Amino acid sequence: MTTALVLAGFALGAAASPHCMTMCGAACASLGGGCRRRAGAFHVGRLFGYMAGGAVAAGGVALLGAWSSAAPALRPWWMLLHLAMLALGAWWLVTGRPPGLLARHGTDVPVNFVKRGRPPVAAAVAGVGWVLWPCATLQGGLLLAALAEGPIGGALVMGAFALASTPALAAAPWAWSRLMRIPAAGQRRARIEAFGWRIAGFGVVLASGWALGAGIWQRAWAWCAA
Repeated sequence: MTTALVLAGFALGAAASPHCMTMCGAACASLGGGCRRRAGAFHVGRLFGYMAGGAVAAGGVALLGAWSSAAPALRPWWMLLHLAMLALGAWWLVTGRPPGLLARHGTDVPVNFVKRGRPPVAAAVAGVGWVLWPCATLQGGLLLAALAEGPIGGALVMGAFALASTPALAAAPWAWSRLMRIPAAGQRRARIEAFGWRIAGFGVVLASGWALGAGIWQRAWAWCAA
């Protein structure tokens, strides 16, 4: 199941590349400051920050599942969580976009967060904190990671998401100028993003459906074996 979520996370990151380039490209270019070492440090920090966020998300859900097994009173909350995730995944799968509560369009870009001349470690710290960026696509990746089997699985999901979207951020200044020359570039970008949301939705529906039905299948198998 984690493999399917990792692939869904990679697909979401790849399909969201035009969105990432548009929303974060200017900030990433500023953080790099035209220096390859600072740019590399930022992307490495971003990778580790995303993996840490995925591990925390998956670990929290796994802990809730363990508590629900030990304390029956918590089982309804665990089931409600997965039912909510199942509904959210179905929304992504059908509509190809996040719900209005998660969608945030337009945020202030901290283009002067790391000034020229600062050491690469400053860019790396900014990359680690990038997981806190208010982005619907990033939040969707974290929701995918939350369904993984433990913190390592969650870290792998967000690592795949980060790796898939890194090339677009690294090439943002060059790619943005050429993307705008393509006729109907906005429509094509929207179709690519919708495809990524649907792939992610399929992964969420699959993972939540399996988690909710696991107990039912185990009981059915035990009944048949008896």
